[in-house]
Amino acid sequence: ALYSRVRQAINAGNIDAAERLLREAPTQDAEWHFLSGCIAYRRGWLDEARQQYQIACNADPGNMEYRQALNMMQQGGQAYRPYGNTATGMEACDCCTTLMCAQCLCGGCN
Repeated sequence: ALYSRVRQAINAGNIDAAERLLREAPTQDAEWHFLSGCIAYRRGWLDEARQQYQIACNADPGNMEYRQALNMMQQGGQAYRPYGNTATGMEACDCCTTLMCAQCLCGGCN
């Protein structure tokens, strides 16, 4: 239920709320790292997002959602951090990473 609320907050663009909710998780399991990666991605922190997706994949190698997010980051994600402090960082991202975000956040929603 907690992770579902985190996903809903991310999908709604409320990244601060998603981050606050994620901090309530009792453990940092694979899903926690995946969602942490989604939050980092939405902030434009692509290096951090890639690292979190890698941890999620290592913890649950059979999860195709995690694997797809990591693969798309490795194929199309640029290690780019915006110069300014933007609300989501999305305006600085290229087409491939935008598609990756839409896939990982919306494609696997329950």
